[in-house]
Amino acid sequence: GDPLQERLWLFNRNITDIGKSDRYFALSTILTFGGWLLLKHKAWSETAEKKLRYAMHWGLSLLVCLITSGIVVQIIKNASGRLRPHRAPDFSPFVFDPFIFHWDWASFPSGHSQTLFAVATMICILFPKFYKLIFAVTFCFALTRVFSTAHFLSDVIMGSALGFVVSMLTLRWMDRKKFVKFDQFKDTRRG
Repeated sequence: GDPLQERLWLFNRNITDIGKSDRYFALSTILTFGGWLLLKHKAWSETAEKKLRYAMHWGLSLLVCLITSGIVVQIIKNASGRLRPHRAPDFSPFVFDPFIFHWDWASFPSGHSQTLFAVATMICILFPKFYKLIFAVTFCFALTRVFSTAHFLSDVIMGSALGFVVSMLTLRWMDRKKFVKFDQFKDTRRG
């Protein structure tokens, strides 16, 4: 094949794993349970306790967003059964076989993109002024799934949309149920 095309594929293949969910599950679990364990010790100043509580609630929010958006994506993947581009004849985006539970038939929607956008949504809580930049950079990372031929563009768009929308709905639900309050994030950042 074309050496330039092979280099582009390799470049994208090397960075596309930034969307793997395991590292974000680990981070959110450490923040949630580490914060909870540390808060059991009463030797913290009021400011330190607020920051620990903030980290714990942010980690819990990330964990729940990853779980909920991941479940939605997995249900759609299994129900649609879209063949991945590198397996499809002539890269045809119209090869479907629903309810086949094999990786080759799990193209739509992109789970990496869902993970990236769930994480980006939570990062925007930390840095709300930079939301446009955060989502633009996140979408560039998500596009590596297309350039590495693991997904079609529509897979990435749908995975990205689900990662954001389901995360926002999850955060709203958590706020209503008083698991985590958005106001608390705003107040702690200032103090």
